[in-house]
Amino acid sequence: MKTLDVLQLNTGRVFFDLVFADVDRIPGPGEEFYYEKFAVGPGGSFNTAAGLARLGKNVALVEDLGNDPISDFILRRIKQEGIATDLIRMHEQEIFAVTVSVADHKDRRFFSHMTKHDRPVPSPDILDRYRIKHLHLPGIRLDRAVIEFAREARARGITVSLESQYAAAKPDNPDLTLLLRSVDLFLCNRDEALALTGKKDPDSALAALRSLCPLCVVKLGSEGAVALADGDPVRSPALDVEVVDPTGAGDAFAAGFVAGYMESRPLDQCLRMGNICGGLCTTAPGAVTALPTREKLEQMLGRG
Repeated sequence: MKTLDVLQLNTGRVFFDLVFADVDRIPGPGEEFYYEKFAVGPGGSFNTAAGLARLGKNVALVEDLGNDPISDFILRRIKQEGIATDLIRMHEQEIFAVTVSVADHKDRRFFSHMTKHDRPVPSPDILDRYRIKHLHLPGIRLDRAVIEFAREARARGITVSLESQYAAAKPDNPDLTLLLRSVDLFLCNRDEALALTGKKDPDSALAALRSLCPLCVVKLGSEGAVALADGDPVRSPALDVEVVDPTGAGDAFAAGFVAGYMESRPLDQCLRMGNICGGLCTTAPGAVTALPTREKLEQMLGRG
């Protein structure tokens, strides 16, 4: 039986990213600007998987790809990151998602397209084929099959984490409640926390989320991040870096935090690991260009 540190389910999409960074002005009608800071590569749910792989975790990805050049490129990059492809389903048709990200130093705008294709969640029977330590859900997908998979994983002693990824779920959605009650760790950003709970401030939103999930984390951008498990919230400042492109910073944070969580590190250190990974990610164009290795992360941790 094959051992996996992390199985990442297809609750998000792997995108083909075209990233323009350090953009100081958006072209007007009929204008064309050229920018030097540019990156192309996989993005979306690929980012967290790649971040975990670079931190030494043995990761397998559930995904659907097609017979198009974009899928070929994505599959090649998945392999280059050392992510297992056993559970990638290849189809005889075009299946891809594309995003153009235009970023300044503070935030980014996305122009996206996805081909339409059924992306069924695997049966929990897949858990019989692997010895899995952790299950990661890279986006909120309000599908009872996802909830069933997460519950079965936890019943087998597998820890489960969930990233929000700009979900449009409403606070009173019963499936959202069921999903949050089916995971051990939930990560979201400030805007997502407010939208998912209907609260007016991050601390109130964090408390509301914690009532549904044992450990919740809210990413606060330049203010760092805050987590709540038992007792009082734990806060950690952001890494002090010169931001080039914030694309993928939240996914990088998730990779660092989940890695620390899997290693049973103290909560403040998990936050620090997340902030280091998220901060370093912003120092180069593209979501994975500057993702740290385990050696780099431990070096940064040692500096306090």
